[in-house]
Amino acid sequence: MTMKTSAAIGRTLDVHVRRTIGPDDDVRRRAADRTQVASIMTGDVVCVRADLPIAALHELLANEQFTGAPVVDDRGIPMGMVSQTDLVSAEPCDTGTTVNDIMMPMAFVLHETATVAQASALMASEGVHRLPVVDDRGAVVGIVSTMDVVRWVAQHEGYVVGRMSDEARDEVPG
Repeated sequence: MTMKTSAAIGRTLDVHVRRTIGPDDDVRRRAADRTQVASIMTGDVVCVRADLPIAALHELLANEQFTGAPVVDDRGIPMGMVSQTDLVSAEPCDTGTTVNDIMMPMAFVLHETATVAQASALMASEGVHRLPVVDDRGAVVGIVSTMDVVRWVAQHEGYVVGRMSDEARDEVPG
C-alpha cells in the first residue's frame, strides 16, 4: 500500500495505482515486483525542518548537490517536500521566509517494503521525482528517486551503470 500524508489536513490517504499488464510483460515485471525500494534507495537522506530559512536551504542544496528533500517534524515523520524548483519559484522574499512558506505541504511516501514497481507507478501517477521511504513508525529512512528506478531498470536489463546495493544487484539476471 502506498500512502500520502499531508500536514495541512493532518491525515493519511490511501493511494492505489491500477496496473495493466499483458501476458508478455509477466517475466519482465517479476523482478520489479520482488525488489524492495529499500534495496535501491539512498539511505543517508538529508531531511529538513519547516522552520529552516530558505537561504540555508539554498546553501544546503548547492553544497550537497541534490535537488530536493523531505520536510520532517521532530519525530522524523514527513510533512512535506521541498525542491530546487520550489526555491527558484519562490518570490523574492525577506529574510524571515522559511521552508514552510515554499514547500509542498504533502509528501507521497512508500514503506521500505514497497517494491520498485510500486515506486515507479506512484512516481508516474503523481508526477513526482522523489519519494521518501518510511519505516513502520512512519519516519524517513531513505529516499528513492526516478534516477534510482532508471538505474535499477538499466542494470536489470544488463547495462553496467552507477551504484546499486547488493540486494538489488542479486535481482539482476546473469
